[in-house]
Amino acid sequence: MNSSNRLTPIIILLVALILPKWAFAAEKLDWKTHGLVGLALAIVGATVWVKLNKDLQSVPGKIMGFGLYFWIIVFCEVIAYGAWVGLIR
Repeated sequence: MNSSNRLTPIIILLVALILPKWAFAAEKLDWKTHGLVGLALAIVGATVWVKLNKDLQSVPGKIMGFGLYFWIIVFCEVIAYGAWVGLIR
């Protein structure tokens, strides 16, 4: 087991302990919190997508790939959020 595999559960535990109380609450969150969560998901998702794409070797290619993947994820989140607000709320 390499060091990154050993650190993953520790990082997950630290994030769970650092999360504020509202993360586990049952009350509605405002639109700014939804936006920040969406932004964080897009950044993490684009970073992982760039790391998994073996075709991107150069730094400019990775930067362009990050931008492309980031906006793809953001647009998918906006479509899903709009459908949720329009259909369920």
